[in-house]
Amino acid sequence: TLGPAALARDRRLRRIREVLQAERADGAVDFYETPEIEVQWRDRHGIKLKGGGGKEGAPIYPGPRVWAMGAGEAARLWPSFHEEGIVAIEWDELGDLQQYESQEDLHAAMKRAYPRDQEPHNDTLACYEFCRKMAIGDTIYVKQGRNRILGFGRVAGDYVYDASRADYRNIRQVEWLGRGNWTLPEAAHVPTKTLTDVTAFDAFRNFVRDN
Repeated sequence: TLGPAALARDRRLRRIREVLQAERADGAVDFYETPEIEVQWRDRHGIKLKGGGGKEGAPIYPGPRVWAMGAGEAARLWPSFHEEGIVAIEWDELGDLQQYESQEDLHAAMKRAYPRDQEPHNDTLACYEFCRKMAIGDTIYVKQGRNRILGFGRVAGDYVYDASRADYRNIRQVEWLGRGNWTLPEAAHVPTKTLTDVTAFDAFRNFVRDN
């Protein structure tokens, strides 16, 4: 049986879901897969996390961000990422991501370059955050699927578009600090999308901190 605190939390979450569903044309809300749900909610209601400053209109985080990132299909690129001291994302048809002044511009370019029926929210967000939000000093974990971590490191370079590469031309330098094969507990599973800001995912951060 749920206690009073748990019941109150469930009611608040249900109300949040109802509001978000009413705002979205298709009524679909997934707290893991829908881009920046927490950021959108905090921005709209003026809620900020304690800590250092950030850009106007952005949530304030208590220090460097933490990211979970894929490395190609089934993490096939992880060995080369580790060897080269980088992380990289594809979507090479977009060219240099710095040319897009806003996330909306990037979204429109994504739709033109990769036409499909479904709106490319997650892909757009991955490119935008990799270029504009990820920063030197952030921590990055390379994941395989939702429940496996293969390595971790510290972002050591600004975003670069390297046209000389055959593919995965959007890169950042990384100082790799460890590699292995860690299985996340169910509560700490991460989304399947390429890049996720897990700064506020307490279960994930608690697990990686303790291991």
